[in-house]
Amino acid sequence: MKKFIEDLRQELKKRHMASNTIEDIIKDHEEMIAAAKEEGMSEAEIIKKFGDPKKLAEELASDMTESDLDTDFDEEKEEEPASHDDFILYQSYVPEEDFVKFLFNLVSDDMTVKVSDDESIKVYYKKIKNISKYEIDFKHQELTIKAPKYVGFVFNLSRGDGAFLVEIPKRLTISNYKQSSVNADITLNDQNVKIFDLNSTNGDITVARCKLGQTKWNTVNGDVNISESTIDEVIATHVSGDLEIKDTVILHDLKLNTVSGDVKVENSVCNHLDISTVSGDVHGKEFYPRSVELRSVSGDIRIKNHENKPIEIIRKKSLSGTIVIEHD
Repeated sequence: MKKFIEDLRQELKKRHMASNTIEDIIKDHEEMIAAAKEEGMSEAEIIKKFGDPKKLAEELASDMTESDLDTDFDEEKEEEPASHDDFILYQSYVPEEDFVKFLFNLVSDDMTVKVSDDESIKVYYKKIKNISKYEIDFKHQELTIKAPKYVGFVFNLSRGDGAFLVEIPKRLTISNYKQSSVNADITLNDQNVKIFDLNSTNGDITVARCKLGQTKWNTVNGDVNISESTIDEVIATHVSGDLEIKDTVILHDLKLNTVSGDVKVENSVCNHLDISTVSGDVHGKEFYPRSVELRSVSGDIRIKNHENKPIEIIRKKSLSGTIVIEHD
């Protein structure tokens, strides 16, 4: 019944009811639900009795007087929290379990995922002219956000200013985060993710203070920045974007293939480092892998540490680049 109550609350907000009126309505319905449960009614029977939250909100709004309405709203925006930098709330969802899945396919719209201040998943957006063309839904613990397709199923590849913000309760674990993006930046803060899978073209990826399990990304012309995180393992491919890892623990392997992108790793550790670069340079400072496989065509690979910890060199090969592991 939590989902029914939250959906009703959001539908009432869309009809610009005053906050005190909304809370009175919610309180009345919570009391009626409690009474129905005491009479032995099941949740399915209660939901059937009250009906669809949208239709219920429409019926309640039709009986409202002017004093029940919020007269201070901006007609162009359903909701615009000052603390969210002009983002508009699209919808809130109440998860029934502690695990959720995310599936995002976006073009020219940035995505930020951060911690919510309550127990609901909130989807915000800004600078998107027609949000109704997007596929946005939360079913079976999976949040889906997909950009509209155009004639012939060809995406509009021009860079836009649109953006999504998704907030989720801190207690939740993202069992699978999968995103494909073109011309879109991705930011993930303070999240616990079991499987993290990204494909990005012309967009930057930023991860901070996260706990990630199996992690994989493929980028073209986009930078990746990882900081203050713990990751089980990383398998990554870069064409021309740079990678920076700072203050991060990688419990198992860091496997990276880069063409021309540079790599910088600082104050971090991993079990096994496997890097292949064509012309990109690799710089490690206070970076402590236990074993390494280093391959380069023309890019330089240099790892310089203060502590003289042993690093097993399994393979080291370069055509014209320099490969150096040294200690101060």
